[in-house]
Amino acid sequence: MNRTEQIYIQLISNSIKDEHKPIDWTGFDEKQLVLLSKLHKNVGLVYGALSRQKNAPQNILHLFEKGFYTEMMNYSKKFTTFQMVLKALNESGIKHIIVKGMSYAKCYRQTEFRTMSDMDLIVSPEKIQKAHDILNELGGKLDYEGSNEKVRCYRINNTAVEIHTSIGYAQYFNRHYDYEKYFQKAIQESICTNAYTYEFSPYYKIVYAVFHMAKHLYESGCGVRMLTDFAVLLDYYRAELNMKRLHIDLNKMGLFRFVSGLSAICRKWFQIEIEDWGETFEQLEQVENYILSGDVFGHRNTLKDMSQIKKQKGNNSVLKAWKWAFPSYRHMKEHSNWFKDKPAILLPAAYAERFLRNAKERGGMVHWIKNLKQGRQEKEVQNIIISIMGLTNEQ
Repeated sequence: MNRTEQIYIQLISNSIKDEHKPIDWTGFDEKQLVLLSKLHKNVGLVYGALSRQKNAPQNILHLFEKGFYTEMMNYSKKFTTFQMVLKALNESGIKHIIVKGMSYAKCYRQTEFRTMSDMDLIVSPEKIQKAHDILNELGGKLDYEGSNEKVRCYRINNTAVEIHTSIGYAQYFNRHYDYEKYFQKAIQESICTNAYTYEFSPYYKIVYAVFHMAKHLYESGCGVRMLTDFAVLLDYYRAELNMKRLHIDLNKMGLFRFVSGLSAICRKWFQIEIEDWGETFEQLEQVENYILSGDVFGHRNTLKDMSQIKKQKGNNSVLKAWKWAFPSYRHMKEHSNWFKDKPAILLPAAYAERFLRNAKERGGMVHWIKNLKQGRQEKEVQNIIISIMGLTNEQ
């Protein structure tokens, strides 16, 4: 970790703990500090610490002040959409559980510093169609490619809203454990916060935060914001937690070594005392550098397609790539907005439409091919990281 990265982490630590320790600004890189904050979408969190720092360079303070207000304007627009969705669901009597985002934000000393790019909600399978109709009325556009039988993804006012019927189904590590069944308990024991709006209990918030980070690290990586959430949640709910039960559950879930690594990084970065999980890590610095080098969701821009290829069934890598490039007729019917009402004879045309759309979304053919090549290289690095963190059991 270089000098600028150390200062970046210290500013986040100062902000979440509201303990503004002096910072030595010798040898820092202004551009890198700005880039790190933008990548991990915590400009506001960094600005909160800078504004309380007596010796902060004025040019940096002005840069982050401007960035903070821009971030807040964008967040305000998204928050208005979130509130509109929650209001409509409450008026229709549909129970919904807020996952992550808004339920985490209230644990921060200043809620507006915990930005959100989207909103995740859980509704019962019986209510999914009614929820779909409501989001349609609000102007939501269903993303067929990103949706499946367990989640429907929408865009409303350029804001992403995901409606899940369950959680824990999308994991590809420790396959012997039924995470989806485990999180049914979290759904059943959710706590009402307003009318038909619910959230997870403190215990399950933390378990899910760990699982969610593991899922993203396995697929493309997890960024500083996820780790900050984990530290803030543990600190905020410390008095309410049954740490022995947490230890047992995470061990059963195959996430014991993973959470041990997270805890070690949080102690080092944020000086937040977390129970010693008893694991040792000789290569933790590699994990730190990997987390810092990506964005909120790691290296998703270059690893997205590689992760999708890896999910295909089969041991042969060529066969996996073929299945990814040419999905089944059923998959195309379910996930292609263009093809959903078309006959099977038009399947080749659907493949062509999907290919052209993906190339456009990824910045064109040349950029897509470049990302695939870079993704193969980064996959090798990622494999080392997930091995260090104990996420390689696919039995």
